[in-house]
Amino acid sequence: MSTLLNVSKLLRSLVSASNFNSIFSPIEVISVDERSLRCRFQVTEKEANSLNTLHGGYTSSLIDFISTVDLLRRGVDKTASVDLATS
Repeated sequence: MSTLLNVSKLLRSLVSASNFNSIFSPIEVISVDERSLRCRFQVTEKEANSLNTLHGGYTSSLIDFISTVDLLRRGVDKTASVDLATS
């Protein structure tokens, strides 16, 4: 089974839970290699702020979620974000 398919299945299993991760269900894995994981999604009204751009809180959560998926696919099973900044 390809790495892309494995990571896609991992992401799907994480977003299928009835918890906060479900907000990331629109995300699609588009490429995986030894150095990177690339994903995409369409910004909708659900993720937008009052200026109709991607909400900063969603951005921070998205970075945390995708970086966790990347660590999990590398075999790191205990992760925690201790410092996360966006601008």
